[in-house]
Amino acid sequence: MTRRRLALAVGLCAGLLLLAACPATTAGDGEASSPHGAEAVFRLKGPLVPGYASIPWQVAFSPDGRWLTVIEGYGPNLISVYDARSHDLRWRRSVEEQPASYRPVFSRDGERLVHVEGDALVIRERAEHEWRTAQRIALGFDPGVTMMVRPVVLSPDEREAALCDGGRGWRVPLGPTPEPPKDVGLEDVVALAYRQEGGLYAARWGSEVAETVIVVDSGAVPAKLPFAILGASPDAKTWLVTRNPRRENATCVALELVDARTRVRLGAFSIEAERSRGGIPLVQAVFTPDSRHLLTIESLLRGVLRDARTGRVLQRVLEYEGDRMISFAFRPDGLELVTGGRRSGDDVQEQAILSWERRGD
Repeated sequence: MTRRRLALAVGLCAGLLLLAACPATTAGDGEASSPHGAEAVFRLKGPLVPGYASIPWQVAFSPDGRWLTVIEGYGPNLISVYDARSHDLRWRRSVEEQPASYRPVFSRDGERLVHVEGDALVIRERAEHEWRTAQRIALGFDPGVTMMVRPVVLSPDEREAALCDGGRGWRVPLGPTPEPPKDVGLEDVVALAYRQEGGLYAARWGSEVAETVIVVDSGAVPAKLPFAILGASPDAKTWLVTRNPRRENATCVALELVDARTRVRLGAFSIEAERSRGGIPLVQAVFTPDSRHLLTIESLLRGVLRDARTGRVLQRVLEYEGDRMISFAFRPDGLELVTGGRRSGDDVQEQAILSWERRGD
């Protein structure tokens, strides 16, 4: 598989590394300027959709940049599709079951939307201004709803989807005839990425392991990397990895930025991570489309933008000190960041979808 394919397909299911406590500020870390200071990369444009009644649990752009989908829960359970440029609502549907904590994904042409609803994988196809259910595939397991965001990833030919829950991983055929999900046969699976040659890269992280292995139809291939790949930049030059096995009752996440070709460490940083209901620290991390920056959700659900080569903090992405970020997505051209969460400050207390515009370089 080319490194570019890995960069485009990687899906972080539970990217986290637990240490006993966060050390003092290390090389690459540092306090950012104010949210709108000189180094700020994105400037708040304003609410895309203010005053949500429920939590904007997931946001995602289509690869062609035409559509933005929002999945809401813990209130009215809704899935909506907006015009990504005008932000006009194009379609909305109520769902009976609480949306699971999986980031939806569009097909490359933007004509299909794949997401998890209850205990099923749902494939929707666009028809005029509607997104009709084309297929509903029972997953055979309860995805659950947690603060841990787990993407659905599509294979290069879009005939299969993959997802994991931080423990097990599954491959879901997307053919005309529904087939049950296939267990990848590994434990402690925290991230999945499709290989151009077939099969998957599976990042494993657990109490005794931090590695990346190859999974094919016949099982795991004994080719391993000595770290778990949690993310890859779109230009395929940088990996976000963790090297150490998980430790219980810890509060800190240690991450490294690694050159994908030489595997030399470029930068390292530790973050205070938000915790799941079970007390496990969680990390969400996504590179910007130009591969220059890395956005993470850290303690108290604060958005932090870092230099993708060094890990240095550049900007804290919030409007008010009490803001909480739950979801985020970059428009494919990199000129807009959309965040979902809670605004809290200056007499404002609401769920909202915010639009941030890229500042000129």
